[in-house]
Amino acid sequence: MFMKLNDGAKDIHVKDDSFVGGLVQDEKRHGLSKKESTHYAIFPQEQKRVMRKAQDELDEVVGRERLPTFEDKERLPYIRAMVKEILRRRPVGPLGVPRRATQDDWCEGYLIPKGATIIPNVWAMNRDPDLFPDFDNFRPERFLDETGQVDTAPADTHEMGHVTYGFGRRICAGYNFANQVLFIQIAMLLWAFNFDKPLDSEGKPITPVLTSIEAGIVVLPGPFDCEITPHFLDVAEVINCDVSDERHESKMWFNAIPTFRQAFVK
Repeated sequence: MFMKLNDGAKDIHVKDDSFVGGLVQDEKRHGLSKKESTHYAIFPQEQKRVMRKAQDELDEVVGRERLPTFEDKERLPYIRAMVKEILRRRPVGPLGVPRRATQDDWCEGYLIPKGATIIPNVWAMNRDPDLFPDFDNFRPERFLDETGQVDTAPADTHEMGHVTYGFGRRICAGYNFANQVLFIQIAMLLWAFNFDKPLDSEGKPITPVLTSIEAGIVVLPGPFDCEITPHFLDVAEVINCDVSDERHESKMWFNAIPTFRQAFVK
């Protein structure tokens, strides 16, 4: 019902005719705007090691003859960890939902009087040096054990690895849905494409400015250039073959993204 209402409330027009554009601007179907999604387009450029490690995992688990599906999720711990790390490092909402103190309280020598409005600083909490000593590094491994197979997270984050979705009874009601969408988007993007720094007129790499953000109630990266190339030669052929099966799970995700469909269907 949510998706039906959401679809009816949003303009389904899509400007960019590309698969990547469709995924990055996927708010048309799932309510995840480019404010969330473009964060994972910039980080693989910064950390090519992370991209290669994720692609190696996808190659081993999924192979190159089909698209990733949700059935692969349990065997893709590194992709799951990437979702957590993206949400931790660049929360879309830097401030949490305002709360009101129900009684007087003290915190580190400061009185919080009953009735006071409290606004959680999500941005700072996701960078707590006691929980994340190297908080400014993009490192999905922080959410995996030494084997790289088992999910871990600081106890204070309730196994999420961040506080981006909020707290308690007023936590984001759609966080499970959002995690699933981000997982399949990242898996599909990295299965299909390589992301790299483009070259300038002198052939030198153009490095995105990671501290450049468009700030406000929500936060997204500032404009940046990105070179996107197929991860392997037969990407388009495999996608066309996969989504031709009416029963295949990938077809639902494919049809949910108009630009994906336009880019590959002949």
